Amino acid sequence: TFADDDIVLVGGGIADIVNAVSTTGISSDTTATVSAAGTALGAQVRRLVTAGAQHVVIAGVYNLG
Repeated sequence: TFADDDIVLVGGGIADIVNAVSTTGISSDTTATVSAAGTALGAQVRRLVTAGAQHVVIAGVYNLG
């Protein structure tokens, strides 16, 4: 359960991106993998909010280029 003043921090998935690029390079497969990771991240945030989290912070991915 979450208290009204809890802040939930969620990492933005940098490991998913690094793993995808190291596995398949820059390719359509990488794009699909990263897109799926983004969709999964969104689903996780929805689950947290549904479970009562009122303040969710997503730590974005830093510039890798």
